[in-house]
Amino acid sequence: MDPATALGIASSIVQLVSFTGDLISKGNKIYKSADGTLLENLELETIAASLQELSSELPLALFNDSKRKLSKTEKQMQDLCQGCKTLSTQLLDAVKKLKISGSPTRWNSFRQALLIVWEEPKITALETRLERYRRQLDTVLLI
Repeated sequence: MDPATALGIASSIVQLVSFTGDLISKGNKIYKSADGTLLENLELETIAASLQELSSELPLALFNDSKRKLSKTEKQMQDLCQGCKTLSTQLLDAVKKLKISGSPTRWNSFRQALLIVWEEPKITALETRLERYRRQLDTVLLI
């Protein structure tokens, strides 16, 4: 066997062992958790719910006078709040799908961990987009 092939096989084995270890670790954490979910997902759910609530209430508090024409900055703020609300709803939906319904058995925990690993890129992408919205909202609020 040539060295390149051997390196490719070794690399594949390391990836498989790493993936399996991560899967087992997450499954074990889910099984031992009180509510059948990972702590990271609970934190994400709490943050997304808070952002959703704030992005819903902020436009009402700032722009409750419907007779007045909004400035460019206020319009940007309103658009950012709407985008933030939409993204936080998507993130909440994605995280809620990762909870175990009923009691966490070992098999359900493993299946849920597998789902978490599969959905991780989607959740990370939503989290990144939401962070960009938050930074832009900070900038507009400073203005």
